[in-house]
Amino acid sequence: MYSQIVIDRFTNPKNAGHLKYADASGSAGNPDASDVIKYLIRVENNKIVEAKFKAFGCVVAIASADVVVDLIVNRTLENASKITSSEVLDVLGEIDDNKIGCVSVAIEALHQTLEDYKEKLEEEKEREEKGGATKAKKKTKKTKKA
Repeated sequence: MYSQIVIDRFTNPKNAGHLKYADASGSAGNPDASDVIKYLIRVENNKIVEAKFKAFGCVVAIASADVVVDLIVNRTLENASKITSSEVLDVLGEIDDNKIGCVSVAIEALHQTLEDYKEKLEEEKEREEKGGATKAKKKTKKTKKA
């Protein structure tokens, strides 16, 4: 059976929903196995300031996703990346061994979300560098004409 915390997190997840202005998203799971979790995060100054999740899955998967959101909000991206299944299990309490994989899906979805944010930052940096190079070339051309 499930702990009261797991049941409460499943029946009334406080972090489920949509995040209108998300900076990144990521998901993990297997629809055939009935567990898929997606996170949406908003980041300011390298810190996760808001997060939500969407999930299709078992009781433990949904409860785990809800806990992960609680654990990542107000953490830096680096600290959030260090969250482990055991931290989630510390909050949830004891669960059946055959449900540990559901917690792992929640952690994998978190890592995918953080990777998505990292990739978007790199793309933005490349665009800025290309834009800066273009501006520099234009200035050089103008200087030569003058």
